[in-house]
Amino acid sequence: MKYAIILTLLLSMLYPLSCGPTAADINIDPVFSSVNEYPNWTSDGTKIVYYHSGIIDTKPGGAIIDKSLIGLWIMNKDGSDQRKLLDVFARYGRFSSDGNWLVYDLSGIIYKAPFTGDSIIVAEKVQLTTGGRNSFPGFSPNGEWISYRNFVPDTVSLSAIRIMKSDGSENMPIPGSGFEPSWHPNGKEIIAYTRVGPLTSAKKFVRYFPFDSTMPDTLNAVEGNDNQYPGYSPDGKKIVFSSHSPEGPTFVYTMNSNGTMPRKLEVGGHPSWSPDGTEIAFISAPESKKGFGLGTVWIMDSNGDNIRQLTKAPDIN
Repeated sequence: MKYAIILTLLLSMLYPLSCGPTAADINIDPVFSSVNEYPNWTSDGTKIVYYHSGIIDTKPGGAIIDKSLIGLWIMNKDGSDQRKLLDVFARYGRFSSDGNWLVYDLSGIIYKAPFTGDSIIVAEKVQLTTGGRNSFPGFSPNGEWISYRNFVPDTVSLSAIRIMKSDGSENMPIPGSGFEPSWHPNGKEIIAYTRVGPLTSAKKFVRYFPFDSTMPDTLNAVEGNDNQYPGYSPDGKKIVFSSHSPEGPTFVYTMNSNGTMPRKLEVGGHPSWSPDGTEIAFISAPESKKGFGLGTVWIMDSNGDNIRQLTKAPDIN
């Protein structure tokens, strides 16, 4: 799955928007990019926003990209009414708890835009950062703050967590390094993952306390695995995350918020709790495509039951 993520990022940088696929749009690589990534829920739990990489077909050794499809999409939680939300290379979006704003990253810049009904008011978007490589933004539960990932200049792998007021003011770093931050429901803690050992490994989760003097602490998650994308359940009692074993595929897990009792649920990654805590959206692939990338949006009950696919991937030719 992590190779698919890297490949999709490369595609998004290489292919500008156009009216449709051409021969030049074929990505020659034995592992296809994910069709979709990074599902997140609307605040009322009725819809899911996600990234579409534009893959519409495959050929031996490559995928065909329809560049007009690339961007953030939204659909009902049952998979119906799938449509493009942002006609740009936006890759990751999260909603404010009141449902009035979507914060998203676009070419390394963080923006927010009003969300009303089923649409983004792009003309009223607000740019919140001015430079750097910024991504994975998210509102605090009260909507006052936004956390995000910021790659540290002049380093190979260091990634810092920063927070700022929702208007972009009071931008400040959180000491330490981490990736893909997510808020605790109490609004006082942020969880992220941190690399330990080789640059390609991500072992532990780190909890930050940005508003007091409490030192960060770590959670081991699944020992020996590459653990990523942690997120608290709405009641703060559980953490959902993805975990990759050196011997096997990436799975979605849950565990207690203190790092105990990890439970394997289903093959997949990029998990996201529904606002009521009863369901988890994630990226996976049907059995016929599991060695090839081509991940799409799936949903399951929070205990791993009732698994169903919401978006589709092309057949492998």
